[in-house]
Amino acid sequence: MCANFGRMKSCLLVYCISLFLSLLVVEAEEVRLVDTLGRELLGTAEDFDGQVVKFRRGSDGRLFTISLHDLSAESKEMLAERFASRSELEPNSSSLKAGTILTLDFPELGKMAKNQPTQCEIHIPASYSEGKVFPLLVWFNGGKGSHRVGSARGLVDFDQFVVAAIPYPDGRLPRLAVEDGKVDEFWEYQQPILEAIQKTVPNLSEAVRIAGGFSSGGHLVGSALDQNWKGFTDFFTAFVLHEGGTSPQMEYRGLRSKHKVLVTYGKQSTSLEWQLYFNEKMKAAHRRAEFISIENCGHALNQNARSAIRGWIDAELLPDLER
Repeated sequence: MCANFGRMKSCLLVYCISLFLSLLVVEAEEVRLVDTLGRELLGTAEDFDGQVVKFRRGSDGRLFTISLHDLSAESKEMLAERFASRSELEPNSSSLKAGTILTLDFPELGKMAKNQPTQCEIHIPASYSEGKVFPLLVWFNGGKGSHRVGSARGLVDFDQFVVAAIPYPDGRLPRLAVEDGKVDEFWEYQQPILEAIQKTVPNLSEAVRIAGGFSSGGHLVGSALDQNWKGFTDFFTAFVLHEGGTSPQMEYRGLRSKHKVLVTYGKQSTSLEWQLYFNEKMKAAHRRAEFISIENCGHALNQNARSAIRGWIDAELLPDLER
């Protein structure tokens, strides 16, 4: 009888342990992550390094990388209890690793091109440190857009610049959105991404913040300047438009005297007639705008175009860092 009682105790102990572990799993599955706008994700917080949290959504198992700065105070408290002391929750750019690429996820914004969930890459320069400020390039690629910073290679010194790439909603074309009167919808989609970039890398230079784009990206930047998107024209200090720039009014009323503008285009561009028309519109809007026609270049962002843009940025913008 004693032996039977011992076995019963062992079984009861195993059952209690199993029940306890199962409750822990349920608790983890029911974690609610809330951002600063009150939007929620239900799932499991798998890892937290003081800067970003790895969070797996319960409904489909998808893993998100979410910046700490985008989370509510309650969610920060929850992460503190699970992963670290509260001191680790203070914004600290030293946790950003030099020479790496971060990928931010924005599940609440829907899809980008190729029906993929919205993401944004941020390149952290090799020279990065907490005690310095760094120039920024936000790049808007051609075609249906891209969230990958590789499309901006050769335009700036990646050892000095923070570089980010922002996609387009559903891979839509800005030019067609201009024609349909819906281009402002792009800013509704992109503004939270730009704000997340600023929060993730808090030590950005106030002197050199460039918004640049090729083709579709040029149309996006042109529309932002024309529509005077708040949070865009008053955040960036310089604009680069390569082989693009159409907009609803073609007036670019968001430009100010402090802004620097570069317009580049290929001498063999298939859109040369339109480009020359656009150049006149930009000249009328901003007398400080500069124009470079590129030899051996059509409607493309080839090496000649990249070198021309890089040369202008190095000569005209980088000296502003020292002022």
